[in-house]
Formats: sequence, structure tokens, C-alpha cells
Amino acid sequence: MLGGAGAALRLGALQIGPELSLTAATDEAPAIVQGRLGGEALVGARYALGPLTFGAGGGPGIGRLPGTPAFRLFASVGFARAGAALLALAVGFLAAGRVTRPILELVAQARLIGQRRWRDLSLPTTPRRDEIGELTGSLGRMAGALEQGEAEIARQAKLHGDLGRFMDRSLVEAIVLGEQNLTGRKAVTQVYALEQD
Repeated sequence: MLGGAGAALRLGALQIGPELSLTAATDEAPAIVQGRLGGEALVGARYALGPLTFGAGGGPGIGRLPGTPAFRLFASVGFARAGAALLALAVGFLAAGRVTRPILELVAQARLIGQRRWRDLSLPTTPRRDEIGELTGSLGRMAGALEQGEAEIARQAKLHGDLGRFMDRSLVEAIVLGEQNLTGRKAVTQVYALEQD
């Protein structure tokens, strides 16, 4: 775009005026359009009604640059001043809620994991394809691994307690760690010697 210029006559809430914009093809454009000019000569009007602004206009295209319209009509509705600020605030609150709500839900789930309340977990099952979805999946895998690890520790502690009453400590440790096979059978011979008085 080379540039543009406009002027307006203001009559209360009504604004009327022409606008001219020019565009030129640069050296980066295809050779067939290099050096060509294009643009638009528009006449438009805007009317402010409270925070709303209504606009309409039209005009011919200028030049032979591809993309330059033969004639263009337009209409617009916009928020002016305080309305734009209110709209920006509303959009900000909506966007913030959309971002923070899933994060707050994940924080609550992380607290449950910290309290080892595995059965109370309710991680979202609908897959998201963003960082929140990736974090949710990682949190779920972590909770599953922690739950399995705690179950294994409990199993080993029970084995220690049950077998430790009857067997040597090193044999119990080997059995708990899976280093001692208990499924094979071995013949055991016991010899008793009795003394008589």
C-alpha cells in the first residue's frame, strides 16, 4: 500500500466524506504486475448512535492491479469509545475464564493426588489438543504410576510382615524383590537327633 487520504464533514452525529487509497505492486510481486497501481476512491458516511457507529459507502476501483475491485460497496457497525472498552473487557473476561477454568480444575486434581485420594480423581476425558490437554494427560499418567507404586509398596510390606515371622530376613528380601523363585519344588531332608538320659 502506498497510502491513503480522507476528509470528513461532521454534522452532529453524522460524518460524510471521501477517501482515496493507492496500492502499488513491489519488486517482490510477479513480473506481470510490477509497476502497476491500484486503489479505490470511496465516499462514505458514518452515524454515531450512543456507543454504536453505523457506516456505509461505496466507490470505484482505480487502476489495473489484480485484486482492485471494479466497484465496492460496504457497510459497518462498530462500537465507539466506552462501548469498545466494554466489549474489550467482556471479551477479556470470557477468554480468561476459558483459559483459567481448566487450569483451576487441574489444580484441584493435583491436590487430590497429593492427598493420595485416587478414587476421587476425575480428570477430563475429552481430549484437548493444546497445552492444557497435554498437561491433563501427563497428570493422569503420573497419578496412575503413583497409585501403582503405592500398591506395590503395600504388597511388599505385607509380604515382609507375613514371611518375616517364619523366614530369614535375607530370604524374605529376595522373595519380595522377586529374586527368589517360590514356584519350584525342592526335596528337603530333615534329620532329627534325640538324646536320651
